[in-house]
Amino acid sequence: MDSPGAGHAILRATLRVASWAYGTAVAARTAAYRAGLLARQPLPCPVVSVGNLTAGGTGKTPCVICLARHAQRRGWRPAVLLRGYGRRGGTGLLVASAGQGLLVPAAEAGDEASLLAEVLPGVPVILGRHRVWAATVALSNYGADLIILDDGYQHLRLHRDLDILLLDARSPFGSGALLPRGLLREAPAAAGRADLVILTRADQARDLAQVEGEVRRLNRRAPLLRAVHRPVCLVRLADGVVSPPAALAGQAVVALSAIGSPEAFEATLRGLGASVAAAVRFPDHHRYRGEELERAGGEGRAAGAALIVTTAKDRARGGLPAEAGGLPVAVLEVEFAVTHGAEALEAALAGLRRERGSDRG
Repeated sequence: MDSPGAGHAILRATLRVASWAYGTAVAARTAAYRAGLLARQPLPCPVVSVGNLTAGGTGKTPCVICLARHAQRRGWRPAVLLRGYGRRGGTGLLVASAGQGLLVPAAEAGDEASLLAEVLPGVPVILGRHRVWAATVALSNYGADLIILDDGYQHLRLHRDLDILLLDARSPFGSGALLPRGLLREAPAAAGRADLVILTRADQARDLAQVEGEVRRLNRRAPLLRAVHRPVCLVRLADGVVSPPAALAGQAVVALSAIGSPEAFEATLRGLGASVAAAVRFPDHHRYRGEELERAGGEGRAAGAALIVTTAKDRARGGLPAEAGGLPVAVLEVEFAVTHGAEALEAALAGLRRERGSDRG
C-alpha cells in the first residue's frame, strides 16, 4: 500500500507539471500578441482595463465602480464589460443593465454584474466571454464612448489605452506559483506591461515598503498607487436603517461572506472595533441556501454575536433575509479609495481625452 507521503509527493509533482504547462501556454500567447502574430482589436473609443495577476479578490469591482463614477463626472458615457463569473446560463452575451438597474434575475447576471447594475445608474453593464462583441453592442446600442473592462488584464485581444493592474498589498503574488499549483494567473513579470499599478488594501499590508520594492523591480515605468477599501456605512436589511461604520465598535458580530478575500473583510470589521465572534466563509460567488444562513445565525448566537454583517457583493446575489438564526442581517458598504498617487490616476484618465482628441472637460 502506498504511504500518504508518497501520495502527496505525486500530487505535488502533478501540480508542478500542470503549472509549468499552464505557464508555458500563457507566456506563448502573450508573446504572440506582443509580436503581432495575434491581432488586437482596436475600438473607436478609449478602453480602460482593470485586472490582476492572481485568482481571488483584489478589489477589481470596487475599483471599476470608482472609475465609472469618475468618468461620468468628467462627462464620459462609460460602459462596463465583464465575463460574468458565477452567473447561470453560460458565457454568452448578456446585457445585465442598460443603465437603469438590473434587467435580468441576479442569478443569471452573477453577483458582480448585479452589484454594478445596482450602484452605477446610467452605465450599461454587459457580460460575455467575447469582449469585442460586447464592446460593439455598448457602442452601437447604448452610445458608450468609454469602455471599462472588469478583469481584463489577461484579455489581450481587445486593445486598451490604459492597463490598470491591481495587486493585493497583503500578498501581491500569492505563493509565487502559477495555477493550478498556486494562485497566479500569470508570472509576476507580467506586471511589467501595466500602465498603472495600484496596491489595494494597503492599510492591511505587513510591510508595504517591501511590497512596493518588489513591484518596482518588475515595473519601473508605471506609477505606483495605494488604495484601501474604506467603510462607508452599515445598512440593516430589515428596515434600511443606515448607521456609520463606527456603530460596529464594541459589537460582537458574525462575519458572513462568499467573496475572494474573506479574511480582508473580517480584518476590516476588526479594524472598526467589532469582535468577530464567528467567521462564516463560503466559496466566491456562492449563493446562500436558507439552512446555511440559519446555521450561521445559530453559530453566531451561540458565540455571543448580536448581528450578522455581510458585504454588498453578497447582497447583490439576492435572497439575503432580514434576519437569520435569530440575528439581524446588515451590509457593510465600502468604497474604493486611492490614498496615495491619486494625481497619477487623474493624469492617466485625462490623457485618454488628449489621445483621442476629445474636448470633454
